[in-house]
Amino acid sequence: MKLAESAWLGVEIRHLSALEAVASERSFSRAAKKLGYTQSAISGQIATLERAVGERLLERGVGQSDATPTPAGHMLLNHAQTISARMHAAEADLSAIRDQRHATLRVGIYQSVGATILPEVVERLRDEAPGVRLELYEAGNERNLSDLVQAGELDVAFDVPPVRPASLHVAELLSDPFVLLLADDVPGRPDLSTPTLAAFKPCAAQAAAEDRLREWGVDPERILRLEDARAILTLVAERACNALLPRLAVGETALPVRRLPPTMPRRTVLLVWHRYRTVPPATATFVQIAQAVSAAYGAAA
Repeated sequence: MKLAESAWLGVEIRHLSALEAVASERSFSRAAKKLGYTQSAISGQIATLERAVGERLLERGVGQSDATPTPAGHMLLNHAQTISARMHAAEADLSAIRDQRHATLRVGIYQSVGATILPEVVERLRDEAPGVRLELYEAGNERNLSDLVQAGELDVAFDVPPVRPASLHVAELLSDPFVLLLADDVPGRPDLSTPTLAAFKPCAAQAAAEDRLREWGVDPERILRLEDARAILTLVAERACNALLPRLAVGETALPVRRLPPTMPRRTVLLVWHRYRTVPPATATFVQIAQAVSAAYGAAA
C-alpha cells in the first residue's frame, strides 16, 4: 500500500508525543499532567494512534491508568524519539535563522568546566569569532545538559558519560582524574572511614571510584552529597570532612590534595551538540577551540 493511501497519514506529532509521555511516565494520568492535557484527551490520542498503525501499543493496567509499551509500542517509540529529535532540531534551526543577526551561541556548562576550561575557550572564541555572542547556561553539575541540547534549548554543552540521547554528536575532550582532599595531611594511605567523605552526586565513573575506595574505609551510602564544589572545599578547610572530587572541580587550592592510583576510574569530559541540526560556523568554531584547550589542559594536568 502506498503511503498516500495509508491510515498512517492520520498520525500526528501530538499522538507520538502522547505515546512517549505515557511510556516514560508509565501512567496515562501522569502523562496528561506532564503534557497539560486531560487524561481522556491522552487516552483518545493513543486510541487514534493505535487505529492508524493497526497495532496495540500499550498494555493498560487496572483502571486504565497504568500502562506499559507492548513490543510494537517499543518499536514505534524508537521511531517517535527520532522524529521528536528531528522536530526539535528543525525548531532550533528556524529559531537560529530568526536570530542570525545576533550570532548567538547557547552553551551549557557545569561548575568545574566553567572555572577551568571555559575562560580560555571564551577568550579564544572572542579572537577568532568576534561577532559571536555567548549565552551561558550553568547547571549545578553536568546532568540534564544533554537533554537541553536534544530539545534545542542549547546549541552545545559539556557533559560526562553516559550520554543517552542518540540524536547527539559526542566529542571526548579529556580524562579528568578524581583526587582526595584531606582535612589532615597524613602520610601513606589515609583512613577514609572518618571524618565524613563529601562528594558530588555520582556519575558512572565516580560511582566506580567510590566502590574501589571501600578498602580505604569509604561507605558510599554514608557520603555527604553536595552540588557545590566551593562548599565542599570550605568544609574540608574547616576540617569537617574529607572529599572526593574531579581534579577540574578543585582548581588552585592550598588544601592537601592526594592523587589516587592511576588504575582508579576517571571522569571523561565530553562536548555534545545536536546530530540533526545544521551546524553553524559559531558552533563548529567553539567545538574546535574547546578540543584544543582541553587537549592542552589534559597534557599539563
